[in-house]
Amino acid sequence: MPTEAQQFSTRLLDQLKANGHPTSATYLACQFNVTPHAARQWLNGVFIPKEQNMQALAKWLKVDPRWLRYGRALKDSFRSDYISLRESDRATVRAVVGAVWKSGNV
Repeated sequence: MPTEAQQFSTRLLDQLKANGHPTSATYLACQFNVTPHAARQWLNGVFIPKEQNMQALAKWLKVDPRWLRYGRALKDSFRSDYISLRESDRATVRAVVGAVWKSGNV
């Protein structure tokens, strides 16, 4: 069974081709200001990009970043993530959201 990095690589290569981009590590490295070595590891299924690069890749390829990373788009991700928290952690989230809301920085 392919690793997560290999599955990511397959999605990345498919989307590069679908969007008319070369599947070259050098090309990808230039687009995202990373080393060709790093881009090659993404393309060869060795590593998965860090979150910042994942977000940029997804935006550039016009796909959901969660789909690019995990192979599926997670519906209501915030809600399901919130529900999966322990009650004490939910209380912390509510306190932070309340404080931000009250400060008017929404």
